[in-house]
Amino acid sequence: MNKAKVARRRARNFKASRRPLADDLTSATMERNRSTPSSAKIDDSATSRLAYSVNSNADLRSTTTGIPPEAPTPMEQLEYAAHRYSDLYEFAPTGYVSFTRSGRIMEINMASEELIGLPRERLIGMPFAVFVCREDSGLFLRHLLRCRWSDPRVETEVRLRNSARELIPVHLVSTPTNALSHGGELLFQTSIIDLRERKQFEDSIQRSEKRYRTLFDLVPVAIYVCDAAGTIREYNQRAVELWGREAGPDGDEPKYCGSYKIYYPDGRPMSPEQCPTARALRG
Repeated sequence: MNKAKVARRRARNFKASRRPLADDLTSATMERNRSTPSSAKIDDSATSRLAYSVNSNADLRSTTTGIPPEAPTPMEQLEYAAHRYSDLYEFAPTGYVSFTRSGRIMEINMASEELIGLPRERLIGMPFAVFVCREDSGLFLRHLLRCRWSDPRVETEVRLRNSARELIPVHLVSTPTNALSHGGELLFQTSIIDLRERKQFEDSIQRSEKRYRTLFDLVPVAIYVCDAAGTIREYNQRAVELWGREAGPDGDEPKYCGSYKIYYPDGRPMSPEQCPTARALRG
């Protein structure tokens, strides 16, 4: 028998044997669909997509309105406010410390730790006066007494001594507050403002003023300074020698020039209001 004919015959027989199986599967599927309600024909993926859409809409409403889907309870709001206050207190760039009526430290933030140079575990419970310079202890004692007298705001400048024995000028500002973390105990919350930069700036200004005064007095020409109204406020010794007198010897406030009389180059008399200084002040 031809091999090609044999192959074709086997193929026809294989197809014929599969047809009843396929028909049985088709019939079973149709029967199942007829017995299943239409509402149950939604597949799992469709259900998942629907649930995701609902959740997404809820999240979108929460994001756009800023209101959570469920309003927080008063206790949750109180806890949130307490956590927020704690974070602001702890990470504030200015030093904060709360002490009792006797001046013992009960709360302290990170900036104050760094300023004093000791860990919080050692600082809690210590008298704040320990870190005040001995010469300024009286100032801090009066500060503490004013806090006890229930002054709404007490301010004092003192010098602190840190763990490295360095003197730090600070400005203390204390206000009374009831501490929730200590059972409502009255504490004096105090901000510690570091004045080192300001003191350095003031020192530099004083040095500049001293150099200016030295140059003003020793320069080999006459110099005097007037305010916006033309009144002479400062003058050096060379100006006195040029004028032949001190400015305002009779107690009056001379204006524009300390000379007894002024003349134009051609010899005409010049009134003080027409002198170069007066014209310069008038612009």
